[in-house]
Amino acid sequence: MEPTLNEPDFDVNEDGKNIIRDAQQFFYVSRQPSISDSNRYREFCHEYVFDEAMTYRLTGQEIRRSVPRAPSNNPAGRYAIFKKAIPQARTVGEANTLISEISPTATKDADIFIAASTGYIEFTD
Repeated sequence: MEPTLNEPDFDVNEDGKNIIRDAQQFFYVSRQPSISDSNRYREFCHEYVFDEAMTYRLTGQEIRRSVPRAPSNNPAGRYAIFKKAIPQARTVGEANTLISEISPTATKDADIFIAASTGYIEFTD
């Protein structure tokens, strides 16, 4: 079923951020002009959070297609996150935990946003 661009209803967390709970909501948010580029993860993280129970699967896309400029030799960098943390986890919460172990200064949900918006993962509702 093709997602639509009708504005979904969002729950709001205690910080006033909209909670994305499924692929339909992410599809809507990822098509918004202020957030449609994967480099806009800061804007995304300012307004939205993922429900930690959301599940995803890898699409089979190569890491380099999602993060082409990330150095592969940085043990705490984005390439390492895409190689080690994201494939091991199956929920957003698990991924964020593993990501913070690799890179303690990583912004929560940023790498999940980049992975989903570049096609490295897809949400499985």
